[in-house]
Order: sequence, then structure tokens, then C-alpha cells
Amino acid sequence: MPRFITLRKIGIVVCVGGILLGSFGFVLYSKPLLRLKLAQSPFVQFLLPTYRSLRKIADIPYLPYQFTKDELLVYDITIDVADIARMNAALPDDFIKGRLTDEYKLQVRAGFKANGYEDRVNIRYRGRGPNHWNAYKKSFHLEFDEENPFNGLTDLKLIIPEDRQYAVEPLNDYRALKFGLFAPQPWFVKVRLNGEDLGVYHAIPHWSKAMTDRNGFGEFANIFGLVDLQLDELVGRNFFDPNELSLWEDYTRNADLNPSDKEQLKEFLTVIHHAPDELFLRALPVLVDMDALYDWLIIQTLAASAHQNATVNIILLRNPATGRFQPIPWDAQLYPYHPVNLAAHPLIGRTLAIKAYRAEYLRRLQNYVSDEKNLEDDLRFYDEIRERIENALFKDTAKLPLNFQVSNDLDEDRKLIGENFKTIQNLFVNGREQEILTGEYTRHDPTPNLALSQYLRDAVKSAPETRTLGPGAVVISKTTILPIGTRLIIQPGATVLLGEQASLVVYGKIEAKGTASRPIAIRGLTAKPWGSVLIIGNAKEEENIFDHVFMSGGSGFRQNGITATGMLAIHNASGIITNSVFENTHDDDAINMKYGIASVMNNAFRNLFGDAIDLDSVVGEATITNNTFGKFGFIADKGNGPNGDGIDISFTKARIEGNTVSHCGDKGISIGEDSNALISNNIIKNCAVGISVKDLSEANIENTALEANDIGIEVKMKKPLFGGGFAKIKDNVVFKDNEQDIVVDPFSVLIEK
Repeated sequence: MPRFITLRKIGIVVCVGGILLGSFGFVLYSKPLLRLKLAQSPFVQFLLPTYRSLRKIADIPYLPYQFTKDELLVYDITIDVADIARMNAALPDDFIKGRLTDEYKLQVRAGFKANGYEDRVNIRYRGRGPNHWNAYKKSFHLEFDEENPFNGLTDLKLIIPEDRQYAVEPLNDYRALKFGLFAPQPWFVKVRLNGEDLGVYHAIPHWSKAMTDRNGFGEFANIFGLVDLQLDELVGRNFFDPNELSLWEDYTRNADLNPSDKEQLKEFLTVIHHAPDELFLRALPVLVDMDALYDWLIIQTLAASAHQNATVNIILLRNPATGRFQPIPWDAQLYPYHPVNLAAHPLIGRTLAIKAYRAEYLRRLQNYVSDEKNLEDDLRFYDEIRERIENALFKDTAKLPLNFQVSNDLDEDRKLIGENFKTIQNLFVNGREQEILTGEYTRHDPTPNLALSQYLRDAVKSAPETRTLGPGAVVISKTTILPIGTRLIIQPGATVLLGEQASLVVYGKIEAKGTASRPIAIRGLTAKPWGSVLIIGNAKEEENIFDHVFMSGGSGFRQNGITATGMLAIHNASGIITNSVFENTHDDDAINMKYGIASVMNNAFRNLFGDAIDLDSVVGEATITNNTFGKFGFIADKGNGPNGDGIDISFTKARIEGNTVSHCGDKGISIGEDSNALISNNIIKNCAVGISVKDLSEANIENTALEANDIGIEVKMKKPLFGGGFAKIKDNVVFKDNEQDIVVDPFSVLIEK
């Protein structure tokens, strides 16, 4: 009997203690200011671990979830116990207001296993705010060996999911994907540390050179963000002031090797902070990808977010193909609807203060919220994410939030998604769209004579809407930049003569329509190489037309942080190139097209230094048909030059038909970096490789002749970031006199039908 009484007393004490702790916890949960004040007390900090353990009593009703299954992959991490102790000892002393700046980030070696992958990695804690590292469950940053990346990643963040509002961050990034805006696409995993279950984590690729390369921006792009600072160092700062340039860093480290990249950032910040309104109006489309800016603004508006502002969560990508910056959605979060505050963010405030830009933003936002299918799709995606992670979240005993809090947060976030969408929709319906914006950004006193680059000054000069060259000879002795909005017409019979290394850069579009009897010629003024005809479009759909054009002797363009490798380079615009001749190049490509629609038909390419046609991240399905290619590469003969592809595509879907390729230094057709191609009715001979399919690309090959090549068809992994290739040989593929007909590496697959 005494034993029974003792057990009963213990049970009563536990129940009462649980009720008291639960009540205390509810008060703290509902009173954030009181919670913060008490949490700073040394007594409360001492009792905090005990409190966090006992409060889990409230999760007992969710016990049945421990016996359910979930589909999340498990990442196994092994760290020496002594290293964990060193990592913990390095953390800030203040677990309430401390910030995990660089001096507290101790990195150690660890073992990592996941889904068949195993290697040693570098690991550290991550996350500036204490919620990432002041509890048992912490956020991590992993670095993988560049020669053995994990699923194409060299850097990976594992973040406590409540910090990203569970399914909210994936939804914001999914919206970006729908718009065509770059944002890292996250997923969810479970983590075991030294065999101990740490529960669910939000996994997201970290900013890196590998990330830009893996997403079609190339390895020389920049991702700029802010260095970590303590809270008191953020007060009153505006990081869009060029005087704060030293506090920006390039996560890709490209700016460390090429300081001019940082100069482009400084010029961008200078225009935002100092430019008079008229200069800002003209300069913004030169410096910023406007499509990306509008898309990012729409995501911020739907989320009612100011969590990316002048002091925190600023992430900018600089694309070297255009020299333009674009904001990346990052930790935008989700809040109850409120108007966009123009005073809170210099880029937003200055952009939307311009009538034309404000009207375009509102037009695009209205298009999105006017279509109920967009809300249905957003909620469908949210529900799918919730269904995928909910059981695992309820089973997660390492997390800090209680299960009822998790369930309530998931419900509230879903409700907010719909309410914000409907509120904005109703403002448009009732003609009150101006209420979507509030406040006014107080810019710095404008500086009339800013120290801007000559390149930018040329690009923003006022110009006629249309310019004409020809007919007859036109001399362009030095690099000439035609400003935003220019429409350049090159007349039939015109001969454009470019001086040594001189380029023609057009921030608009070109119409060069020659005829069979009066072709257009673009060539050097002297025997020395000229630069590039470079088009940096304002919209991916803008058509540039080149018909019956003869182009010879060009190279490329590298200035003001912009890189163009094509004698003819069309970036962020579309091109229709027909019945033309390209020869005698001195750089990587005769034609290079990026981020637009591409159609290249009935052209001739010969005597080229490098590739003939290079397409990167084009829109829709590219058409490459009925072209002839001959004698190109370092040395124009089979196998004697390491470069010189006839057709080279990456991050592109293409139909490649009816082409004849002969005597190329490298590949007749190269399908690389996550591309997809139909290769039909082509003749490829006397090349080092006839057709190469590599790096997560797929190709269907049919009705094609491969003759006298070193290798007829190869399928391989060239870049470990991607993986192998996949090819199908279908009808009537003929191999003749190749040294090897087919070569397939262990990472790739070839199917012969």
C-alpha cells in the first residue's frame, strides 16, 4: 500500500507539474514580449533545458503518429563527440540575442551517408538567429568535395523547418519556378546524428559557384549577399548605400578573382542610392533584369513580406551574359496581408515610384491574382508538401515546437495564402489597386554628376527609337553601345566594317534583312579581329532577324562585367537566323544565343576557331535545321583540336535536323548540361566525336549517318555536378569507318531500338 500511495503521489506531481508547465508555456507562447524578458533571466536559462523536455508532455495525444510511415529520405551524419563539444563551445554566449557571425562558425570533418552516397564532408552550425543553434536541434551547413558532389551539390544547408514556416518557403520558391525566376528549390529530409534521430530538416542548396553553373548561369556568375553582423551593427544601416560595399560578399568567390565584378555591384548601388530620377529611370533596365524584379516583387506581395529589406536577407545574382542583377527570393516568409511599404526597401521604393514601372508591376500582379487557377495551384502545392512532411513532423521529438503548434501553424499559413490572394484580387476588382502600395522611399540627395562608367553612360543616353545602317559602307571604328529601346535596321546591301576589337552592343533589337542579290556584310575594317555584334534584349520574346548576312572575322566581347563569346551574340532575346554565312571567328562561338527563342536554318559555317552554334538556356524548343558546317576547331581536321563543336547546346530543348557537319576539331553535335534533343537526318563525318550526350542530357537519335569519326556516339558524364547522359538510337542510324562506333561510360545509358 505505501508503494501504491507513493506511485500515486508521483503521478499526481507529474500531472500537476505538466499542467503548470504547460500553462506556463502557453502564457509564454501567447505573450512574446514577456517570453523574451523572462528568457533573458539567468534562472530561466538554467531551467530552459528541463522545461523544453517536460513541455513535450503536451505531445502525448500525437503518440499514434510514431507508428506511421513517412517517405522522407534519411541523411546520416557522424561527428566525433569531441568535435561536437568544440562546435558547441564556439557558439555565442548569449543564447537569446547573440548572432552566429563568422567568428563563431567552427567547422569540423564529418561522415555523411544518404541514398547510396558516402563521403567525408565539412560541417558547421549555420543560421544567424539563435533559434538555429540555441536548442538541442540545430541547423547545419555541409560542404562536399568538388570532385565528389552530392546530387550535383557542393554546399547544402539543413535548416530547422519551423524557421522556414514549414511549407511556406517551398511555396515561395515554387511560385518563383512558375514565373521562371531563379530560386533554389528546397526539399525535406530526416537527419540522424551519430545514430540519434534529429527529425525533419528543410534542405536547400547553398549559394555557390556550383549552384550558378548547375542552373544555367555559368561558373562566372556572382551571388552577392551581406556578411554576418551583430544586431547592434544593423541598426540604422542601408546596405544599398555604396559606402557599405565592403560589407557585401560574393558567395561564388568570383569577385575575389575579378574585382571588376564588385565594381558592377558598386555602380548598381550608386544608381539606386544617388541617381536623379531621370537617370534612375533609364539606368534600371541596363542594371537589372526587369522581368526577374517584377516576379520577385509579386512573390513578396503575395507573401505580404518585408523580410527581405535594406538590412537582412538581401541576395542578388549578377548574370555575366547580360551584366544585370536580379533579386533571389530567400526567406521571404508569409504574413497577414499589408500593403507593400515603399519606404522599407530602396530598390522597391525607387522602382515603384516610377509611374511606368509601377504600372507594369501592377499589371503583372493583377494577371496573377485574376486567375483563380493560380490560387488553386498554389494551395495544391502547399497541400502536397504538407501531406509529405506532416507525419514526419509529428514524429519529430527533437524539434522545439509542440505538435499542436505545428498543426496550428500549418493551418494558419494555408489560410493566409488564400486570404492574401483574395485581398489583393478584391483591391483590383474594386479599382483600389493603388492601396497595394504605401509609404515613400526617402532617397539620398541626388548627385547630378555621378562617377559612372562610360559604358553605362553610353547605354542610358537618350536615343531615337529606330536607327538605320546602310545601304553602302558603314565604319564602326570603336565599340559602340546603342541605348535601351533602340531598334537597329541594317539595310540590304550594307557593309558594316568594325575596327580592331570594336563591338556593336545593342540594348534593343536588330533587323538585318538582306537578300540573295543584296546581302548584308559584317566584317573587319582591317585584317585584325573585331569584337562582337551583341544584343542584350529587354524581353526574351523580342525577335532579332538576320537573313542573307555574311559575317566574318569577329571574336567576342568582355567589358563592364559582361561576357559574350559569340561573333554574333543574342542574350535575353530571340533570334531567327537564316540563309547566312559565318566564317573566320577568333573566339569560342560563331553564334551564341541565351535566354530567348532560337531558330537557325539554312546557314553555312566554315573555318571557325571554336564552336559554330552554341545555345544556352533558350526558351521553348530551339530549331537547328539544314545548316552546313565545315573545317573548324583549333586545327580544322579530325581529332587535332580540343575544341570546335558544330552544334553545342546546354539547358536547352532542341530539334536538330538535316544538318551536315564535316571536319570538326571536337564534336559534330554536343548535347550537354540537362538538355533534351531530337537528332534526325544529319550527316556527321571526320570529327573527333560525331554526337556527344552528357551531363544529365537526353537525346533521341534517328536517320543519321556517322562516318570516319574517332567516336561515332559517346554518352558520358563530363561534369560530376550533373551526372551521366541518356541516349536512344532509333531508326536508321548508320555507322561507317569510325574508329569506335559507340562509347558509353559507367554513369550513362544508351538504348538501341
